[in-house]
Amino acid sequence: MTIEKKLHRSGPYADLFSQGVQVGNSLYLAGQVGMDDSGAGGRFGRSSAQDRN
Repeated sequence: MTIEKKLHRSGPYADLFSQGVQVGNSLYLAGQVGMDDSGAGGRFGRSSAQDRN
């Protein structure tokens, strides 16, 4: 059995890591969370709303 794997890379670190890996019909995503100088973050609402874009 062969499973197709597709890497999704872009940006300045594309040669170091993949933002997403698609294996079969599953997509595994990597991401970052923005923080300000005090370390506070997560002020961007629910990620499920962003996932639709």
